[in-house]
Amino acid sequence: MSGTLKYELMKKRFARGFKAMSAALALFAIFVNCTDPIRPEFELREGLVFVEGFVSTMSRASFVTIERSALEIGAYVVNFAGGATVSFQDPPDRENYYYWTYRTYENLVICQRCVQGYFREGACQSFPPDTGIPFYDYLCANACWRIRFHEHIAIFDDKFSNGKQVTDLSIGNLPLYTKENMVLVVQQFALTPSAYEYYEILKDIVDDSSSLNAPPPAGLVGNVYNSEDRDEFVFGRFTAAATSETSIYIDRSTIQEEILEVQGPTFYEPQGGPAPPPVTGIVACLDNRFRTAIPPPGWINNQQSK
Repeated sequence: MSGTLKYELMKKRFARGFKAMSAALALFAIFVNCTDPIRPEFELREGLVFVEGFVSTMSRASFVTIERSALEIGAYVVNFAGGATVSFQDPPDRENYYYWTYRTYENLVICQRCVQGYFREGACQSFPPDTGIPFYDYLCANACWRIRFHEHIAIFDDKFSNGKQVTDLSIGNLPLYTKENMVLVVQQFALTPSAYEYYEILKDIVDDSSSLNAPPPAGLVGNVYNSEDRDEFVFGRFTAAATSETSIYIDRSTIQEEILEVQGPTFYEPQGGPAPPPVTGIVACLDNRFRTAIPPPGWINNQQSK
């Protein structure tokens, strides 16, 4: 075989190899580009009003919360706007829709922490500049419980279980914030079809459980509006629902796992400290949405549980 022929064959083989390598590199680039993350863009606005309300048939189960979006120190926040195991026998004669909410009660020891200040006259008072005191803690003067509310939307449509008994239905998780014994209170609301549709869309948005190829959720249209300004955009829904409730006491003294809320050091007012006399070490447990001095249903005193 002549040298010229060998050279031409080598050129053709090289050209074919180069084309194949180029195609492979191009295909690799396509896959790499397809996996590049895309940073989502959100349109955040100030002054948006968020409303959540339930009118229940049970005492102390009804509530309304109103919040408004705001820009504080370069970050968007939502501020409170003041002033304003499950097993049930499903009725077989109609389709039913359910919504569950739950809250927990834990014994609270420290009722107040005043950062760079001290507690007097029912509120935290600020220290003069450069005092060097980070904070003072104040024990609860009476029995007090911290209330935690869930951050999960649990709904159920009995379309595929109509007339049957439903058991072992998970409605949420209880993070181990502390090892304090607690009471879990679960409420079940019977929803109308329109209310269920609203919370179904809200669950899809909050839980973000759809795949990447799923279409965007439907518009979250509630039934709340500003009677004085129909053009103001209001998020939320006011719902009336029949309610049932149950509670259970949970002893967590034997749990070995690490807690999520690690208790840091505590500092109490010393004698002769910078705070004005008299030295204060305890404060009253004041009822609000997140704490109460009223024993929760099903609570067992430590003396009784030993």
